[in-house]
Amino acid sequence: MGGLSVPFLLKIGDPVSLAHAGSVIFLDVNAALAEDNANFQYSAATSRLTLGKDASIAGILIGKGAGTGVRNVRVSDTGLSAQTTAGDNTAIGANALSGVTNGNQNTAIGSLALRSITSQSGMVAVGYGAMLWAAPGNPSTAVGSGALAFDTLGSNVAIGDSTGTYLSGGSQNVIIGSQAIGPASHLLAAFSNCIAIGYQSNLLNGSGNNNITIGSHSGLFIEGGSNNICIGSPTGQNIVGGSGNILLGHGTNVPANGTSNYLNLGGVLTGNYVTGPLTFNVGVNLPASSGVSSASISGTATNDNAAAGRLGEYLQAQVTVGSAVALTTGVTANVTSISLTAGDWDVTGVIDIHPAATTNINNVTIGSSATSATIGPQDSSVTDTYQVTSTVDLSHSIPVQRYSLAAPTTVYLVINATFSVSTLSAYGTIKARRVR
Repeated sequence: MGGLSVPFLLKIGDPVSLAHAGSVIFLDVNAALAEDNANFQYSAATSRLTLGKDASIAGILIGKGAGTGVRNVRVSDTGLSAQTTAGDNTAIGANALSGVTNGNQNTAIGSLALRSITSQSGMVAVGYGAMLWAAPGNPSTAVGSGALAFDTLGSNVAIGDSTGTYLSGGSQNVIIGSQAIGPASHLLAAFSNCIAIGYQSNLLNGSGNNNITIGSHSGLFIEGGSNNICIGSPTGQNIVGGSGNILLGHGTNVPANGTSNYLNLGGVLTGNYVTGPLTFNVGVNLPASSGVSSASISGTATNDNAAAGRLGEYLQAQVTVGSAVALTTGVTANVTSISLTAGDWDVTGVIDIHPAATTNINNVTIGSSATSATIGPQDSSVTDTYQVTSTVDLSHSIPVQRYSLAAPTTVYLVINATFSVSTLSAYGTIKARRVR
């Protein structure tokens, strides 16, 4: 670069001695015409202005940054200031990408965005302090002031002011919403595979993985619990370390801090879905606009049995004619029995009496009873009067009887018969179904 001699008044179209094609002519520090063809040139063919070194416009540097990297763009006084061989980076804002040395294909827009990365590539940070202290091993995307400020593992997406600010040791999270898993979270939290959408969603999660929280303040106090699904605002605010909960609807929660495997579908269906029972709250008021006039629960589609303790559980005990119980006239006897666990049961059954050829049968009373060899209350038994001699077995059905039990109880199939001349025996079946 040097001074140029101007022996006459220049005008458009005149040649300039010693100048190079494409050079942009300017006045140097001595007010002499000058050029810097290697770093400041314009191509009329491509309408392209080339800056080989940083240029300053009103205190803002526009250029490629330090070093020998190619295709870098910065609009900053300090952005890309450490790069040596880094390429294809864009830094807009004070100290944006100021620490990168050989990382490639990073985009930082906003003061202090991606300030700390050195050799990482493929990062996107938009907003003041976005990914400020982050140095993830895998590409992350952060949009919002302070988003993913401490990200170390990468493969995270955070959109919103202060989203995922203190997430440090986790990956493959998607966080959308102002302060979702944000500034009030546990410092340097470490969790993975979470989806948080909504203002302060999953805010206080420290180490819980695989949580899905959708809605303002949803999953606010998960605090280390994993595999929870909270949809609604505010939902799951008292999980506090519990795991495997499924909560759907405005304000739905678990019954106590630390509860796990709890299902709450808008208060309509609630309970522990692993151990049971599940409660179907048919009394829940639904708006007329919903179009729902009644509720139904689908039954099984095959010939299986309900598990013990579940609605529909079925039990049965049977004595065949070959093992018929010998009766004594006027004395109540047990034909068989069944053991029921605590709960609400409907019990029914059938008794057959087996007379000898000459037996004269008078009266037969049958039923179920929670007391051995005892006829129960009036609504639990029936009586038939015969005054006949029969050579065939006679069958009788007992009334359906409800047994609401607070503790395990044995229920008996009982009979009391009066007869004469010869013998009489009984056999039959007792059946129970858990209805609640």
